[in-house]
Amino acid sequence: MLKLAPPRLSLVPLLLLASTLARADSLDLGKRLYHQFDYDGARVALLRATGYADEGRRAEAYLYLGLVATVAADDEDALQAFRTALTLRAELRLPAGTSPKVVQIFERARADLLRELRRGQAAAPRAPRQAPRAVSAAPWAAAPPIGPPSIAEAVKPPPSRVSRWVAAGLAVGAVAAGGAGLFEGAAAKTSAAGAYQTDYFQSDSLRDQALAQGRARTANELFAGAALLALAGLGVFLVW
Repeated sequence: MLKLAPPRLSLVPLLLLASTLARADSLDLGKRLYHQFDYDGARVALLRATGYADEGRRAEAYLYLGLVATVAADDEDALQAFRTALTLRAELRLPAGTSPKVVQIFERARADLLRELRRGQAAAPRAPRQAPRAVSAAPWAAAPPIGPPSIAEAVKPPPSRVSRWVAAGLAVGAVAAGGAGLFEGAAAKTSAAGAYQTDYFQSDSLRDQALAQGRARTANELFAGAALLALAGLGVFLVW
């Protein structure tokens, strides 16, 4: 009687699926990595967080980008990042326990912005006494916030709503394929175990062996499909 090895159930698709679904918030992730001394990872996450629509979250992302720059002793880059953060949110404060050197750079950025604001107010021409009242500029016509070109150009905007739906659909497909693969793998094990029963006829044993082999093949194909769907979803989420 031919012996059939039980099918192997791979955990790779499930791990890939978990990495696709478990997406942490970029700002929270960047702050956590900064406090864990993973400055390269923190910078990548924080650059992504500067693409948020909320000005408060963007300001906090630039604030931590400045902190990351001070670790690399890049005081000029840190100064520019702090200036951008304070332009977005003037009342921003450094985390407790920040070193005096970093506080000095931060306060220098604040002083530079105040000096530029006063200079702009002093240089603004006064309207004639009898001139008609000027219409205030629209909010979207305001000058863009001051920031380092190197950071602004590297920012990647958050994924669009369409890409999120596509990535979610691929993730659901990966879950379904992975679950079906687990079911077929368990059924293959059951058929393989039944083929070895001593009270079976040889024809029944051969039939169960063939059934177990077929289900094992199907399980492996489903796992491969789940892995491809998970990778496709991750690619859509990161690239689109």
